[in-house]
Amino acid sequence: MDSTINLQEGQSPGSLNNSARAMMAAIAKWRDDLSGNVVTAGTASAFTVTTNQVFASLTDGLMIVVRMSARNNAAATLNVDGLGAKTIATIYGTAIEAGMLPSGSIQTLTYDSTDDKWIAHNARENVHKPG
Repeated sequence: MDSTINLQEGQSPGSLNNSARAMMAAIAKWRDDLSGNVVTAGTASAFTVTTNQVFASLTDGLMIVVRMSARNNAAATLNVDGLGAKTIATIYGTAIEAGMLPSGSIQTLTYDSTDDKWIAHNARENVHKPG
């Protein structure tokens, strides 16, 4: 809930402009978090990201789109807005393998509160394995 957005019934006309601007700013932050221009940091096994919305908690279905700063190692985690490192899993709920999230790739991730994991929608399932 954004306390700067106040669109209650019967509000004065003078307060409407500020509330509308705050709502537009909130929508812009949401758009930016889904643009693929938010870049991860951290390491190949422990990624971090700071969103534009700066979430106060992780809720089921929360979605972000990030550009990977490095190729992942197996069993990588993602810590969004300092809310704690969570396992990154495939759409099947299994841990990702090394290389499924290539450096520079844009990944859509949804938080699954039941399993306490980030689900990577477009992780490459067929990773080339040497040997």
